[in-house]
Amino acid sequence: MPVRPNPSGSNAPQRRPVRLRGRRRLGRRRRQSGGHRVRRVPCALCRHVGRRGSRRHVRVDRFASAQRELIVAAIGGSLGVDPNRPFCVECLAALERMILARQIVSDDGRTFFVDRLLSPHPIMPLAMRLEAGEEPRGRGVTICFIDSGFVAHPDLVLPDDRIVAMYDANTGRRLSPSARQRGEPPISAWHGTMTAASATGSGHLSGGLYRGLASEARLVLVATMTPWGGIRTPQVVRALEWVLKMRERYEIRIVNVSLGIDETTDSLEHPVVDLVEKLVDLGVVVVAAAGNGPDEPIVPPAWSPSAITVGGIDDANSPEPWRWGIWWGSHGRSYDGAHKPEIVAPAIWLPAPILDQTPVRREADALFAMATADDHALMRMIPGLAHSTLVGPALVTVRSPRLARSIIHRRMHDEKLITACYKHVDGTSFAAPIVSAIVARMLEVNPALTPADVRAILLATAVRLPNVPVERQGAGVVRAAAAVEAAATARRMGPERD
Repeated sequence: MPVRPNPSGSNAPQRRPVRLRGRRRLGRRRRQSGGHRVRRVPCALCRHVGRRGSRRHVRVDRFASAQRELIVAAIGGSLGVDPNRPFCVECLAALERMILARQIVSDDGRTFFVDRLLSPHPIMPLAMRLEAGEEPRGRGVTICFIDSGFVAHPDLVLPDDRIVAMYDANTGRRLSPSARQRGEPPISAWHGTMTAASATGSGHLSGGLYRGLASEARLVLVATMTPWGGIRTPQVVRALEWVLKMRERYEIRIVNVSLGIDETTDSLEHPVVDLVEKLVDLGVVVVAAAGNGPDEPIVPPAWSPSAITVGGIDDANSPEPWRWGIWWGSHGRSYDGAHKPEIVAPAIWLPAPILDQTPVRREADALFAMATADDHALMRMIPGLAHSTLVGPALVTVRSPRLARSIIHRRMHDEKLITACYKHVDGTSFAAPIVSAIVARMLEVNPALTPADVRAILLATAVRLPNVPVERQGAGVVRAAAAVEAAATARRMGPERD
């Protein structure tokens, strides 16, 4: 080893200084990671090795997406991987693109949005979920809907106009059924139109797919919502009084009431209860929604002893009973001590039409137009269509087609869209019309049935959900086909019963 001169005068050999580049880098890593050595972590999907916190590896909660819960569900459920592990950005992007592609499906010229948090297929028609069949359809039976308000939606007037009368209980004026709404319909029209169409709609805007169980029944529509958005006892009383007066003229056999008044009562002399009892005594079947608050009491008209009060189930968009569960609606007892509700029906994932000439319909059209375009067309569409949606400010700032689709699909999920013309709704307000439609089917095959006959058949043919208290479900889930078959049998037995 060569010897350098020693300034101190010592003749001891001098060693070359050691370079500590690796140690310095390690020191920096340790300082950046809080003093711990950084270990390489492979992507849980592709096993690519990266470093925790690096650009290419992120956790799902740090991934740029509007549908992280779907990605977590796909990773943890379908792939069986811990979703809390780090993943390649490329893997997460590829997974989301696959999810986005499966959320938009086309069938017979119709485009559907699939809520994959619910099921792998679009919202099913009600007849299929209840295994009710396509016939009968309520021909020759008139159903009166007492609700917030209505418009003459295409599903109610096409291909045949089945609205025979409309009445406004606020003003006391009869409205012309042939009159068509011009401009945006009032907010009061949403609830009533959707309840009527969910039970009796023709499904015209879906090519007949989302038709109600009584799609050929005649309709009498009675509006009760006040201009300031409330429904009070005086309006409901006036509506029932008008129905009582006009029942023979319009041949009303069924009254569906998907609303409740503000006060509770324990008296049969309450005007709403009294009018319900009178209608039933005169041969009119009254069906009422139980309400959606498990801690809220049953109120008139659902409290009326002679009303058929309907609660709800969550059928998970499926005809398979093992998947069904109770919808936590209101429950209680009526004047005579009977359990309310007496029967339950699907109360969620129910298809209903979107009202025309509304911001909701315009947004749905824009969302579906963008969702069905290819990547290049999508990015060109965004500047012109984003302003029609509530996610416009977010859309106009993105440069990635994947992220744009993610935002669009998330909005479609939040708005509960099925197609550009239909969305799914929930509540016992929509369970009650299902029972009313089944009653219309029963009366089509047997017009001689009395309200007592109808009640007895519905309750006798219902099936109870296991592990659900009687007070929450009454006789159980309505069975459309069995009820109609029993009604037809009662027709043959009619002369003997008399």
